[in-house]
Amino acid sequence: MTDPPPAPPNPPSAPSASASGIFSGCLLTGVMHLAVALVIIIVGGMVAKEGFYAVFVFWIFLGVLQWIYLYPAIRFSRSRGWPGVVLGMWIAGGMTLALGLLQLGSALVPTLVEKVTGNSANNVEYSGSDSRVVSTDSTHIVVREGLGTATSPGASGTETYVVAPETKIDFRGPAWRDQARPADLTWLTPGRRVSISYVIRHRERVAVFVAIWVETPEP
Repeated sequence: MTDPPPAPPNPPSAPSASASGIFSGCLLTGVMHLAVALVIIIVGGMVAKEGFYAVFVFWIFLGVLQWIYLYPAIRFSRSRGWPGVVLGMWIAGGMTLALGLLQLGSALVPTLVEKVTGNSANNVEYSGSDSRVVSTDSTHIVVREGLGTATSPGASGTETYVVAPETKIDFRGPAWRDQARPADLTWLTPGRRVSISYVIRHRERVAVFVAIWVETPEP
């Protein structure tokens, strides 16, 4: 009676992902991000005077652009038999993409809410630039953005703000403490320099805070 043939040897098991390999993959992903950003800064500065600003675009869209160089690195690491590094790069790349989408969503959602409902989100308040008053009544303030000469209400470049019960008015500037009269709408004469923070309600700009610029004490 012959002995049965020996069982074939077990195939070699695939290497497993170690914690150190995963950490190396995450670290390598971060290094690649920084290296690409540095290249963009150097090349952009060589191409144009302000070309290095392109790095800001890279960081904004990093979640998507990273795969241009990250996916080839993942394929190379897999071919070398480095499963931990592969997993680490997938984890780091996925987290970068998720953070980028979260940042994009936080910027787009308030805009979409405002477009659909006509109201800015509860936690959104816009800061206006320095402007000159064009006209004022008890319910509206018309300004022209910038510090040029005030023009008529119908001129281009003017913005109208609704004055609401919750609108606050105060002084700013070197003489903000030296005024005899309280800050109110009577100060908003044509040509007065102001800065208005506002929200959007029913598709109109509603003034939240009106800062009146004063250089010297006024009666």
